[in-house]
Order: sequence, then C-alpha cells, then structure tokens
Amino acid sequence: MLLLFLAPADPDWWQLDDAGRIVARGTGTPPAVTPVIAIPPADAVSLHRITLPNLAPAQAQAAARMMATEFAAAPLESLHTAIGSPGPDGQRWLAITGADAMAGWLASLDALGVSPAAMVPAPMLLPPDPQGAVAWPLGPLLLVRAALPDGPRAFAAEPDLAEALLPVAPRLLDAEAVAAHAVRPPALDLLQGRFARRQPWKAPPGQMKRLALLAATVALLLVAGDAARLWQAARAADAAAETRDALAATLLPPGTPITSARAQVAARAASAASGGFSRLAAPLLAALETCPGVSLAAVEADATSLSATLETASPGDVAAITAALEAAGLTATAGLPRGTAGTLQTDLKVSRR
Repeated sequence: MLLLFLAPADPDWWQLDDAGRIVARGTGTPPAVTPVIAIPPADAVSLHRITLPNLAPAQAQAAARMMATEFAAAPLESLHTAIGSPGPDGQRWLAITGADAMAGWLASLDALGVSPAAMVPAPMLLPPDPQGAVAWPLGPLLLVRAALPDGPRAFAAEPDLAEALLPVAPRLLDAEAVAAHAVRPPALDLLQGRFARRQPWKAPPGQMKRLALLAATVALLLVAGDAARLWQAARAADAAAETRDALAATLLPPGTPITSARAQVAARAASAASGGFSRLAAPLLAALETCPGVSLAAVEADATSLSATLETASPGDVAAITAALEAAGLTATAGLPRGTAGTLQTDLKVSRR
C-alpha cells in the first residue's frame, strides 16, 4: 500500500507492508505500488457527525448534501460531500470540501500517473480512542481524533487551537501508529458522487458463456428469419409466374409450350388481326414480371378493355403496375384496395387510350 500526502509542492509518500509497517518513504514521484490511498491537505476538508434515517445509499448522500449547508457558508453547488457508514448510534461522518479542490487533486494525481483506490481525510488516519483524544502532527497542523461527551470529533488545527478545543490533552501518536491504522478500511472515502471511481464492468463467472449462447441464438434466429423471408419471396415469385403462364395460355393457341410468357404473348398480339385482348394483356404481363410479389386472382376482357383482380401486400405494388401500364401507352385505373385473408385485393381496369 502507498499513502500519498497531497501538497501544493511535491507530495510525500509512505510505502506500507500488509502489517502496516513503513518500509519506504520519500517525496515527489511515488513508486509504482498499489493500492494508493491519497490524503488531501488536512485543512481542506471539514468533518462532522450527522444522523440520518435508514436510507438507500443514493438517498443518504442526497440528504447529507442538503445538511452540509448547515456547516458550510459556500454555495451548495460549489461543495463536494461524502459520508461514511452509520455507527451503532446511527451517526456517521460527513466530509465537506470544495468541488474544485477535489477536481484539482485528482488532476494532480493523474499527472503523476496515479489512480487512487481511496481518498481519505487526514484526521481519519488516526485510530479512534473511545476514552479520550489522540493527535499526530502533520506539517504545521495537528490532526486530532477524539471521543468527547457530545460525540466523536475529528479535525485539523494549529496546535494551540487544537488543545484549546479539547477538554483533555490528547495522546500524541507517532508515524508508526498512524501507519498501522492506515492499512485498515477507511471510515470515510471522498471518492463518492461525481468523483466516484468508475469500475470497469466484468461479467460474473459463467455469464460470458451464457452471453455467447444468447448471441448465437439471436444470430440463428436472424438467419432463420432471413431464410423464411427468402422462402416466402420465392413462393410469391413462383405464384406470380404460374399466374402469368396461366394467363398466357389463354392468349396463345391451345397446346403452346410456355417458355417466355411476355415474349410469346407480344408476338401473338403483333400477328393477330383483332389483337384487342392480347394487346392489353401483354403489357400487364410485363408489369407483373417487375413485381414478383403481385399475383393475378382473376381476369376478364371485352372488346375494348381488360379487368383484372390483383393480390398484393402493399398498395405501392398496384401503383407500380399502373405506372408501367401508363408508360406502355394504356389507360390503367385502380380501384380501392380491400383486405382478404391477410392480403390486399385491388381491381384494375386496363384500356386503350
């Protein structure tokens, strides 16, 4: 573990072993040791005891933030607050500092290439003394943690002021005692709210296998859906081709093999003297070939016009066929579509201009 004491100049650091013994210490760029516990300047964070009802963590943080206005004169939006876990008496620690200060400390740590596991107010490094007060000098200030008749206190102040605030003289600790307590889980971590550490998501054991199976299942369903749509489209195209061939058979001499319905009917129309029905049916067959999803349900003709009933999935298909017939020099009039068995049926009348 590494304790990193933040300061306007180069930070001091202590390297601790698992037992809380100081194995190395220095100033400036710290060694590559994890986890790193950052300690902000002692006088930049104020600590208070508050009582909150039994709330969810997010609600407790919001309530504590509102209570911070009782202790700080600065606008609430300029403050950063953090809370500790409730004790047996229901009280917990509330830390208040500046949001800009927090951002600056984290920026300085980032410049050092350090990602702190926690940021602990300096007085929280001291072990609690249930029967009195303990203190440890850090620079020009005295860190104090005390159990007073009106409740626990933790603060940093100049030595004369700190002693004046205490009813009894504090017991002075050495660095080794502070280090031994520092390896324990902190009573309060400033990395909360918008400054909380962002943990990368990691799948629980076995979940990656389940996710892989789910992805494979989804892919299979997508492929199956595409195959089903292709099969349906092929069936629709086959039905349309059968319809065209059936219509062509009525226009060609009996027994004529159907090889290319449009070409055969067009040739028949060109050679026919009367050619009324054929001249109307050939462009209709050509239009149907461009819309494989359209089938011909019925067809009737007289000397001057042809009436057909089209089955489509969309009114747009009828519009496309009508446009093709108009482009062929014919007059095409479509009626209103009507629903039948999941499809749309539309009556179409084709005549010469």
